[in-house]
Amino acid sequence: MSFKVKDCAIPTIWCGKGAPPKRKDSDLRYYHKTGSRYECMKQGWGAGAHSVKRESLPSNSLQQIKYVGDAYEKKFKAQRIANIDQLLSKARNSSKIQLQTLLRRVFIRKKGGLDKRAYNSTLIYLYQHGVSQTILPACSKI
Repeated sequence: MSFKVKDCAIPTIWCGKGAPPKRKDSDLRYYHKTGSRYECMKQGWGAGAHSVKRESLPSNSLQQIKYVGDAYEKKFKAQRIANIDQLLSKARNSSKIQLQTLLRRVFIRKKGGLDKRAYNSTLIYLYQHGVSQTILPACSKI
């Protein structure tokens, strides 16, 4: 399969009044349900904590990519990728299979299974920063 940015869309909960907005093909996230008060509070708390943390990170830290935290940054470093610039360079000089293998190594969880949100979010980041669609592997269906 080939890379399609609409396939990378990440589901999230709707925390607004009324019905969630209709999904467009260009949306990089979509609302799959209306959240409970607890879910919305939890989502807001997490977003706030991440915003504060991002302010103290270097601008080329891998943690600037949504869903990439300390653990995944360490896994990238184990693959000899220390920052965003190195990731972009590696992606541009890799084949589709090499890039897919690298990202699957990084985003595999200890209990098994791929962290699809982090995987897709990284593919979106690479796409938005000039990596050719012909190099990018297909997104994982969430």
